[in-house]
Amino acid sequence: MPNPITSTKMMEHYYGPIIDSLGTRNFGQTIREVASDLGIHDIFGFVLRDDFLPNPIFASSDDRANFYSKKYYSLDPMLKLLRRMSPTAPISAYRVRAADIKSAAYRRDCFESGSHYEKLCFAREREGVWSVLNIYRVLGEDEPHVETCRLLAEVVVPLIRKHAAIAMRDVHNEPLARIEHLLRDHFPILTYREVAVCARTAIGRTAQEISDELGIAKSSVLTYRRRAYVRLNVSSASQLLHRFAA
Repeated sequence: MPNPITSTKMMEHYYGPIIDSLGTRNFGQTIREVASDLGIHDIFGFVLRDDFLPNPIFASSDDRANFYSKKYYSLDPMLKLLRRMSPTAPISAYRVRAADIKSAAYRRDCFESGSHYEKLCFAREREGVWSVLNIYRVLGEDEPHVETCRLLAEVVVPLIRKHAAIAMRDVHNEPLARIEHLLRDHFPILTYREVAVCARTAIGRTAQEISDELGIAKSSVLTYRRRAYVRLNVSSASQLLHRFAA
């Protein structure tokens, strides 16, 4: 196991690039590159709100992030610990081993498929929003030192919530045509009408306002929005914004 990185090296070499990417679409890629340079090859950062539905911000494995967010998050033993977390507590660390997972499907899709034996969970709660960084570990001589994982988390975890907030604010400020373009680009599964409705929802228009603008019934607006939410695995405008911002 490599020696842990020092706090000074972390700040000198990695803090600047991470801060520079905050609020941009390069944020996740920058985090992944920094983690890889530290010998950490499998990470997943996300935001949890009061409904405890995860909004992914970045991930080394999109498949596992989707499995977790859409199917298995409610089975995560970590959630019970997060609910007891003090809002004034510093970053908390938890270890979840594959053997702790009772669901065979969850264990298979999120651990065994990547030969992971555990994940280190780093989390902090502020104003009802949990920022979480999962670092998955594989048995082997190249495994990063736990202290290195902790130092990365101390830099990244406070920024996850901040990045999501900046990205969401920028969505509100984007011209409508730009939002429609981004939705089509990032979520090709959506139909033309679903994109139009979601883009207008993202900038705060009501169902009636969208109905009037698109010349369709309000009930149709609600149907298109509901279908899009199902496709994107969200259940509210807030979750839509976070999914889009990610």
